[in-house]
Amino acid sequence: MTIPIPAEDPRHVPNRAVIDPSAITQNTRALGTLLEEQTALMAVVKADGYGHGMLTAARAALEGGATWLGVAHPASALALARADLDAQILTWLYEPHTARIVPPEVLALRRRRGRRLPGDAAARRRGRPRG
Repeated sequence: MTIPIPAEDPRHVPNRAVIDPSAITQNTRALGTLLEEQTALMAVVKADGYGHGMLTAARAALEGGATWLGVAHPASALALARADLDAQILTWLYEPHTARIVPPEVLALRRRRGRRLPGDAAARRRGRPRG
């Protein structure tokens, strides 16, 4: 015999979190008070701001004092760069052949294991440090 499950059963209702951007701003500000003055604060806004909206989360974190934004993929870094935010941007997960789409204002972290990657020469030309 099958027992019907009511629609409000949490096992069958999508989970979601509603975050007030001002909470991101306040939390960023609070973290900033724990840092040495010369230490930069990076807000990682990958995965669409962990589901809260990448640009919304980025703007809220910058308002709270973050000076860097971190994203996993170059497409997200490109979106942040196009949003004209006043922040340094770091991206770290991409294939070397996609380095050409990373805009010059974005620092792309590269891992090397004793070999040069195709993006290294481009990073030198842009005056950026290599990861």
